[in-house]
Amino acid sequence: MNYERTELPGNDLRGKKIIITGALGYVGSFISQSLLELGVEIVGIDKESDLTQYNQRENPNEDFHFCELDLSDSYNLDKAFSTILENFRQIDGLINLAAHQQIIRNENSISTLDDFPI
Repeated sequence: MNYERTELPGNDLRGKKIIITGALGYVGSFISQSLLELGVEIVGIDKESDLTQYNQRENPNEDFHFCELDLSDSYNLDKAFSTILENFRQIDGLINLAAHQQIIRNENSISTLDDFPI
């Protein structure tokens, strides 16, 4: 099945700056690539630094800026966002795809939100 990309009037994203958390994950890498093709400048944040997932080593793109950061580290989070704002002056959007992967194996109870540290 072939899909044709259609541009919506008034939604030109060229030159916009967007932060994507979880940028090297499965969904984040596809969204990053799609936005780069539309002319968006990406600040990709991920706690993993394996850029081969994103194919940056083979196909580097000067509009993709990577920041290795664990978003649960509030001190480094503040420092990183200060640096991002210093360098880019303005951020036009944020797409949050960051996830904390944890498997809880407890056959005797149902997991609740209290079971996941934040």
